[in-house]
Amino acid sequence: MNEQRRTGGPAAGSRTFPGAWDLVAEFLARHGVDTVFGLPGDDLLVVGALERAGIRLVWCRDQRLAVHMASGYALTSGRTGVCVVGKGPAVANAVGGLLEAASGQSPVLLLAGGTAVESDGARAFQDAPGLALATPVTKWADRVTHPDRLLPALRRAAALVQNAPRGPVFLEIPDGFLEQPVSVPEHLLHTEPPVPGRYTAALPAEVARARRPVVLAGGGLRATGAPGAAERLAEALGAALLVTASGRGGVAESHPLFCGLAGLYAQPPVRELLADCDVVVTLGSRLEETATEGLARDVSICQVNVDAAEFAYDWSGPLVLGEAAATADAWADGLRDRVGDIGWKARITAARDALESWAEQPAHPELPDDQVRVKSVVRELTLPWSPASWRFYTLPSPHDLAWYPVRGFL
Repeated sequence: MNEQRRTGGPAAGSRTFPGAWDLVAEFLARHGVDTVFGLPGDDLLVVGALERAGIRLVWCRDQRLAVHMASGYALTSGRTGVCVVGKGPAVANAVGGLLEAASGQSPVLLLAGGTAVESDGARAFQDAPGLALATPVTKWADRVTHPDRLLPALRRAAALVQNAPRGPVFLEIPDGFLEQPVSVPEHLLHTEPPVPGRYTAALPAEVARARRPVVLAGGGLRATGAPGAAERLAEALGAALLVTASGRGGVAESHPLFCGLAGLYAQPPVRELLADCDVVVTLGSRLEETATEGLARDVSICQVNVDAAEFAYDWSGPLVLGEAAATADAWADGLRDRVGDIGWKARITAARDALESWAEQPAHPELPDDQVRVKSVVRELTLPWSPASWRFYTLPSPHDLAWYPVRGFL
């Protein structure tokens, strides 16, 4: 494995755009958008960006009509209707169109300007509560506050606008970083939308051919109340089985493929597996930062969730709409003849053995007998009871507790 991959750097390279609207135009073009309706803001940066991307801008008399025209286009063509407007009062004027689009379940993406983030609260020119105005009449509304968050927000918007039930989404792109260069991972610029398979989606090909897979169970799997699904999929794939912090309780921690928690709480042997895996299958996880720490940025993540709003759009890989346990069971049934990588299974076993060995070690042997931390307390509580076993301890301070979050092994 090359060092770039091990340290989490993007192997596929990145693409730099001269400004935010150039990234937006390129993203729209790659997703098949060739016509945009609107009345852009005064700076007209979006006009040049759309022209360079080969997208036709249909000028409209006002913002409300722009949304109506985009909605009509969407309903007649079956494609996403895109419109662009300026900031503040322009968004307020577009609300009537958004309400109509929401009533008709019309897939409309409204891109609006906004006052600069650094001007929040300073009574900037044309400042208005765009999110507060748009949220009640859209499926999803957001304001981008940093250039690095623009592409994930665009990916989320593009997925939600077409996901049933369809309807309008709103994205505000503030002044301030519009003319700053924006660099994004090339492999995230064009990715497929969520697969609307629900319970029948086929196993993605890149998961089927993976040699070093990981199955990561989140809280959404535990909520299904269907035990054993993640374990069966891990067995069929020959995958390491991990959980997020909220996913504990969703899998049997005595399973021979279980290696504890991923992300922030992962122990060194698990971090080595995560750094070298070639695909991760997540079941019912939003992939918060605490769950993804240690993953290489270019690893493919196949996400299974019941709602497109729950996907993490910062990562590449298949997005499958489905109930986590049912999908895992269906995939496991289709992999009965699969032969997993023997070397990878040996590494999983070695990682689990290392974790079990760590769990047997005293928590802090250098501490006095009357001072213990969480791991030692749990160990004492799990010992068979006898009068001689009772001991009195000084409770750990909040600082001590912070160093010992509950992990995959105690």
